[in-house]
Amino acid sequence: MKNSNIERVKNVIGSDRLNLSKDYTSLICFDVEKLLEDYFELSQGIDLSITTTENGYEFIIKGNANRLKPFNFLPKSS
Repeated sequence: MKNSNIERVKNVIGSDRLNLSKDYTSLICFDVEKLLEDYFELSQGIDLSITTTENGYEFIIKGNANRLKPFNFLPKSS
């Protein structure tokens, strides 16, 4: 088995241990995408990986953007 496949299997097993439902993960992805869309023109949805560590959780967010949005188009803070 390739190292990348081994890591993928470890991530799947780790995710199963978290007992996070797909709905919960989808909600996090939705919220993070909305935040990133304030700063980037996203070319596709993001990927989220959450694993447990001895100190808590590790999360990795991967995504692609076509460009950064100009500062004059950034939302104004309330």
